[in-house]
Amino acid sequence: MKKFVIILLLFLANFISFSQNWADTWNGMLYRPSGGGGMRVAVIENLTKRDTVGSVFLYEKFTSGKIFLTTNEIIENYPLNYDLEGQAMEIKTESEIKVLEVNRILIFVCKNPATLQNDTFINGTIFRQPSGMYRVLTSGNVNLLESVRIKIIRANYNVAMDVGNKNDEKVKEEKLFVLANGKFAELEKNKHIFPHFGDKKTQVEEFTDKNKLKVRKLNDLIKIINFYNQLK
Repeated sequence: MKKFVIILLLFLANFISFSQNWADTWNGMLYRPSGGGGMRVAVIENLTKRDTVGSVFLYEKFTSGKIFLTTNEIIENYPLNYDLEGQAMEIKTESEIKVLEVNRILIFVCKNPATLQNDTFINGTIFRQPSGMYRVLTSGNVNLLESVRIKIIRANYNVAMDVGNKNDEKVKEEKLFVLANGKFAELEKNKHIFPHFGDKKTQVEEFTDKNKLKVRKLNDLIKIINFYNQLK
């Protein structure tokens, strides 16, 4: 909970200029259920087509976590998994799987089954983007975010040569974004990150060269941004 509060405060500090009252801003941007809140749920069936292979989920299996709703409520103590294609959280109860739409979610924190570390995702509506979840890779004056979406690779089977894939395939596609100085932009493949560092640009470049860091490597990129965020 403490980590959630710190991350949320860091984001809000960068965007206070959008509104003197960020709660009013959220009210204008986010869906508000009638009747005072509570989960609106729906039973789902057959999330993938028979002629398509690949998972549409963030994780390979359900995992533990917390969901912070736009109604200032928390959902916890249920196995969770995020549907990247449907943009909704699946919540496993004892009797069935229920679905929570993305526009009801403010932040969710889940334990990554692969790394055993917590992943924090924040809704793009907080920084005036369409509703959708972004993984927080690092936060501060410059924030590095990652979107994970589903991309379909179409079947390309050649009957005559008996080569290629017979089925469409769903794969995860990651894109990086920078959130800095009230602006949100995709970080292109060439990763021109240094202009975001303003008058500290030279200092960060020297740090990068000295430590032989490569902006094309995600872990190195995070180290570079973390160094900048620690500068005064």
